[in-house]
Amino acid sequence: MTRIQKPAAPSDRPGAHPHPIGISAAMATPFNADLSIDTGLLAAHAARLLDEGCSSLTLFGTTGEGPSIATAERAAANRR
Repeated sequence: MTRIQKPAAPSDRPGAHPHPIGISAAMATPFNADLSIDTGLLAAHAARLLDEGCSSLTLFGTTGEGPSIATAERAAANRR
């Protein structure tokens, strides 16, 4: 699984939590008719979730599709 996070806001409080805290959305992976990842829809949906307030996203495996996606295809989708 791949997790995307917004950068944490700096904090001047001693002992502040070092990681973002908030909503983490588990995304289903959108596929094209040929079973390749629909990277355009994936990127648009990820952007929308982050814009709406999610602090992180979990990709490629939240609904069991992870083992069927090649590492190279995951990497290419993450670059998008």
